[in-house]
Amino acid sequence: MYNNEDGVMMEGNCFNFATALEACTLLSALGLGKQVHVKLIRSRVNIDINNVVVGTALINMYSKSGSLNYAQRVFDRMLEKNVIAWTLMITGYAIHGIGSQALEIFRQMLETGMGYFKQKRDKYGIFPIVDHYTCVVDLLERDGRLTEARNLLDEVGDGVISDDSSGETILGAFLGACRLHGDVEMGSKVAQ
Repeated sequence: MYNNEDGVMMEGNCFNFATALEACTLLSALGLGKQVHVKLIRSRVNIDINNVVVGTALINMYSKSGSLNYAQRVFDRMLEKNVIAWTLMITGYAIHGIGSQALEIFRQMLETGMGYFKQKRDKYGIFPIVDHYTCVVDLLERDGRLTEARNLLDEVGDGVISDDSSGETILGAFLGACRLHGDVEMGSKVAQ
């Protein structure tokens, strides 16, 4: 709340709160950030605390301060999760040495992304371009899911891969993943 030029009490909006939370994060002022969070919850303008802008600002503040349980609660309550929210959660756990949880969040993100990817094709009839396939294949490979990545390569089809230089990128990334994960047999099949 603040006074405007006429001395009337005004409430902030989601961007004001996100800016205040960012300032608290940069100042490492978790106590003040928690006060902003409480004010946000009690706000008379009823700002949706599940708002993606506010949610990512809260996750950023809590994860950087090491309050990962609070960051996780905010993340779990968000109705819409953007790439920033996912990245903040993964990075927060990784930076604080909780690699297993960082990988679990990464896997959840991957499953959510795969759901959207399949829904895009199956429900809406929007077919991805080669760049989309490259990103999804890369994510699957990072999680060690080479069989799923190979199945996706098969969906792309030989025509697209041979006619498009970005198809070479998909194959190169896949072969590199086979090498990294020690799957020589699958790598040699794809190389042929």
